[in-house]
Amino acid sequence: MKFKIFTILTITLSAINATAQNVEDLLKYNFTQQGGTARNLATGGAMASLGGEFSSLFVNPAGLSFYRTKEFVLTPKINLNKNTSTYRNGVKNINTLESFNIGASGVVLGSPSFKNNNNEKVNFACGFGINQTANFNNAFSYSGNNNFSSYAEKFTEELINNNITDPNKAVYLFPNSSSLALNTYLVDPIFSGGRVIGYGSVANNALGNGLAQTNTVNTYGGMYDISFGAAVNINNKVHVGGSASLVVTNFERNQTYTEKEALPVLNNSFNSFTLQDNLTTKGAGLNIKAGIIYRPTQKVRLGFAVHTPTMSTLTDVQNTTLTTDTENYKGIQKQSTSDVLNYQRNILGQVVTQNLKYDFNTPWRLMLSGSYVFREIENTKKQRAFITADIEYLNYKNLRLRATDREDTNYDSYLKAQKQEVKKMYAGAFNARIGGELKLNVFMVRAGLAYYGNPLKDKANYHVNRLNASAGLGYRNKGFFIDATYVHSMGKDVDRPYILSNRENTFANLNTRVGAAVLTFGLKF
Repeated sequence: MKFKIFTILTITLSAINATAQNVEDLLKYNFTQQGGTARNLATGGAMASLGGEFSSLFVNPAGLSFYRTKEFVLTPKINLNKNTSTYRNGVKNINTLESFNIGASGVVLGSPSFKNNNNEKVNFACGFGINQTANFNNAFSYSGNNNFSSYAEKFTEELINNNITDPNKAVYLFPNSSSLALNTYLVDPIFSGGRVIGYGSVANNALGNGLAQTNTVNTYGGMYDISFGAAVNINNKVHVGGSASLVVTNFERNQTYTEKEALPVLNNSFNSFTLQDNLTTKGAGLNIKAGIIYRPTQKVRLGFAVHTPTMSTLTDVQNTTLTTDTENYKGIQKQSTSDVLNYQRNILGQVVTQNLKYDFNTPWRLMLSGSYVFREIENTKKQRAFITADIEYLNYKNLRLRATDREDTNYDSYLKAQKQEVKKMYAGAFNARIGGELKLNVFMVRAGLAYYGNPLKDKANYHVNRLNASAGLGYRNKGFFIDATYVHSMGKDVDRPYILSNRENTFANLNTRVGAAVLTFGLKF
């Protein structure tokens, strides 16, 4: 999901013809939850030391080497999102959204044990599958009265901070933001002595009586990990494995923001404006996962796994439409990003595009884990229970952005500036997962907890975290198994409708609840 928590850069270089991902957008690609099979999710997602489960492919590939047979799994999943939001003492808004997706699914090919040249008992396994690691399907809205600031001030700041003194250039330099405000007369230049000395907004004329602000956001898509991995088991003592992953990103955000007079006032040149913004981000990247599981005793398993940064190339396409009602000043005016870009092409003869392409790297992931298996013997049918736990560390300030076209020095400088902003706002965070399973002949009962820590430096003022509680049942008999799990996720977030650099920013508080019903069907062959 999207977390708008941070003070982002307000200076956008005039050479950029669309708005790239801002610092506030980066977290949605990183503050993701551990996807997996129904069995894995029922035990809190802890999988870095247990092994013998298909989700090992995406967490610690060393766990694949517990397989001696071949296995196919399919995991359908249904999510129900519920967001409760409040904004500036306004009414409480509740939004719900259902979505369907596929969790960890694929095939594992395990080999029987054999003895190598050193008389060690060895077996190999490999696996191929897909797993959804982030679900972006979400919806929230909020509204309230504000006599403190206006979204329109974001436009005036952009022009002033970039020292745009030529109004003829200002009308096309920022096609997703302040150029639209100028062209619809929401923002006007301020002249003195025949030259521009600043910019002001007609919306500020209504601030004294308050502005009724409403923001509605809908997001769609997800991140998908397509992995191939292999592992080796030596004497049932040491398990080593690795995997290579293609990570596919598909994200869409539709936002409608409205600002109007809280109390109608005649002849103040402002009634309302509506900003409709659509952003799509698509791309793919690669990462490597490696891990080891060591069994110091028959019942104890210790695991360590490392995930390299996912090195992705992403492309943004953004289109914004602004409709302004300035009453008897200029009436109702409407303009979109495509109108500004067409002006640049037709009038100025410039070749422009709405596409922005850039490289993005996530941070390293490090995991430590331990498991205890009751009645641990090689015949897994006779095992009675296990308890397992993971702890994971990510240093979010190591997020990286850079221009794909390194010759575009202006854009590259913009992204480097955002890199410095990331270091100011983000910090390292720990995630913890714990769970267990009790076997009752062919039936299993499972439960787990997962906690995802706050990635912000300012942890005292911004409480951004997520807690998952899960429970599930399983059935295994004669090579067929089915697992059912329910995961209840609770989290806190804030959303800022706009960011201003010269004053305290306003925000909405969001309480999120996500219920996920997960099934996994499996067949050994």
